[in-house]
Amino acid sequence: MFQHAFHLQGVVPNNEAIVGTPLVRYGSVAALVFFFAMIVNVLLSATSYFKYVYLSGYVAFYMAT
Repeated sequence: MFQHAFHLQGVVPNNEAIVGTPLVRYGSVAALVFFFAMIVNVLLSATSYFKYVYLSGYVAFYMAT
C-alpha cells in the first residue's frame, strides 16, 4: 500500500523474522528452561519477601530469541 501510495521502495525491518530459526533448532530446550524457571519463580515468590510471579513468559521467550 505504501509503495503504491507514495511511490517508495524499501524493506520493513522486522525482528520477528529471525525467531523461527532458533525455535526450530532449540525449541524444546527453551521450553524446558522456561518451564523450570516458572517453577523456581513460583517457589521463590511463595517463600520470600517478594510476592510477585512473572506471568509474561512469552515476552521473555520472545526477547531471548
